[in-house]
Amino acid sequence: MANYTKTVDFAAKDSLASGDTNKRIRGTEINTELANVQTAVNSKLDASSFTASNITSGTLATTYGGTGVSTLTYCNLTTNVNGILPVANGGTGVSTIGGNNQLIYTSAVNTLTGLSTTNTASLTTNSSGAISWVSGSTANRVLRTDGTTIGFAQVALGTDVTGTLAIALGGTGATDISAARINLDVPANDGTGAFGTWPINVSGNSATASSAAALSGSINVGTQATGVLNITNGGTGASTAANAANALGVPGAGQTWASFVASRAINTDYQNTTGRPIMVSVTLTTVAAGANNPRFWVSTTTPATGGVTVAYFSNGTTGSIDACVGPIMIPNNSYYRVQAAIGTSVVFWAELR
Repeated sequence: MANYTKTVDFAAKDSLASGDTNKRIRGTEINTELANVQTAVNSKLDASSFTASNITSGTLATTYGGTGVSTLTYCNLTTNVNGILPVANGGTGVSTIGGNNQLIYTSAVNTLTGLSTTNTASLTTNSSGAISWVSGSTANRVLRTDGTTIGFAQVALGTDVTGTLAIALGGTGATDISAARINLDVPANDGTGAFGTWPINVSGNSATASSAAALSGSINVGTQATGVLNITNGGTGASTAANAANALGVPGAGQTWASFVASRAINTDYQNTTGRPIMVSVTLTTVAAGANNPRFWVSTTTPATGGVTVAYFSNGTTGSIDACVGPIMIPNNSYYRVQAAIGTSVVFWAELR
């Protein structure tokens, strides 16, 4: 296809002088130009019939809407593209996204953010919609919410459970005590509805019992009861006679005699703080026969001389050993005292405690 090329410059003739033979327009010149036009027009395609099938060879130049090449190659995004493709143009707007084990989410409009994962956790959102992980590393917990926050916790039976738990699932199948007793065939705590033989196992700390069923008849404690009845419930708190006597504070039970000569003196108050009665036996040496009348006092207050005289010591000759006084029982928390004249000495002082 050839383009029109002008051969004769007709405008240049206007500047020639009159009489110049070149100023004339000749028929051959017109014929030459018309031939040039005819050649150019005949080599062009009509616009109405221009289709790809009419192009059988060569390439379509860019000036005619073509590419100027006969073959095309793909665009290498790694080497032929620079910059970051924004979200508005179908990109992500970032050059790197997250790391290992991250979730990608939009933290704002056209903004991608990576959220690192964590072991044994649940993805949750707060009341404002922000997402985060809630740890579930503690065993036997369920995901629950209070309406504002979400977390793993044990089931709160008072607030998290609705309906009635069936007997087959470990419940009573009822919503009140009376109906539960009926469903479980359990008599009322006053004994109403009880019948037949009821073996009763009394074990553990009976002092913690808050109520007992009113039962008719009797219980064979030899075969129908176990454990030990506490003292506060009318028992001894022991399973042997010796331990029972000791638990009940029987004088002599669990006690032994011991000498207190080194730690006792006349005219001095002593208090029994053992928690149970004790026995005291004392022997003195007098200063002079009939010169003093040593007494053994017992009182609930101090000084013991304000209490009761429970015994006199007999007088012998000067320097003799008086007769032993005792054993005298001293109640718990009571004070006791040997009142004697100065110079009287203690020979024996023994206590059973």
